Amino acid sequence: MTARIALIGYGAIARELVEHLAPEREAGVVELAGAVVRHPERHPSPPGGFVPIGEAAARDLVVECAGVAAARQHGPALVAAGTALLVTSVGALADAEVARALLGGPGELVLTSGAIGGLDLIRAAAQAGGLDRATITTTKTASSLVQPWMGAAEAARIRGLAEPELLFDGTPAEAIERFPGNVNVAVALGIAARGLGDIADGLARVRVRIVADPRTDTSTHVIGAEGSSGAYRFEIGNRPSRANPRTSALTAQAVAADVRAWLARRGHGAAGP
Repeated sequence: MTARIALIGYGAIARELVEHLAPEREAGVVELAGAVVRHPERHPSPPGGFVPIGEAAARDLVVECAGVAAARQHGPALVAAGTALLVTSVGALADAEVARALLGGPGELVLTSGAIGGLDLIRAAAQAGGLDRATITTTKTASSLVQPWMGAAEAARIRGLAEPELLFDGTPAEAIERFPGNVNVAVALGIAARGLGDIADGLARVRVRIVADPRTDTSTHVIGAEGSSGAYRFEIGNRPSRANPRTSALTAQAVAADVRAWLARRGHGAAGP
């Protein structure tokens, strides 16, 4: 049985995902059936062509690869229509209203952990009531942290840094508004840290720091967590995507793994080992 999958967005992550799913496509397990984009003229043609969001909603699975704003715009309606949705921009769930809509069904919601690991341990500790607080320090190349809201002088200053500099220290919700393309991982950590409570409970336990480092060529995430269950520390260093240095090369690979897990749960089989 072939699963028909649509994409929201056709940037670097979506195009890399298409490549990673080549075995499933060749085996007839997956048909990539269109992409939803705002400006088709800016993109190469995707498998299945460009489609409106209403047509994408009729697919077996929609994979969002277009950023926090797109996830907030399209996600709630897709889930409400009963469509299975895989969200890569988990920062969208920092908005409580959006989170309620995405989690409210009847469509299945799949959240990717993207560029970090260890969330299963954080989730287990939080669900047992043994997690009090967590931190995540994300360090990226200075140029990849320049944002549209920054003035020209500030953007030039960051690009010209000679030493690492702390650019942000605050909550996941604040971080995702200021650096939406860089710190979905912070909200993913908050979701894992919620335990059996609301996402807001988990986000309140998390502190986010963002460091610009002109000397690095990796995206590094250092996660610390502690509580009655114990103390934990994870460090993940990812190469940035060559096509989009704001995200990690691992992100599209993680999304492909999540798609394969979804296929297995739905009985579609998988082409990989």
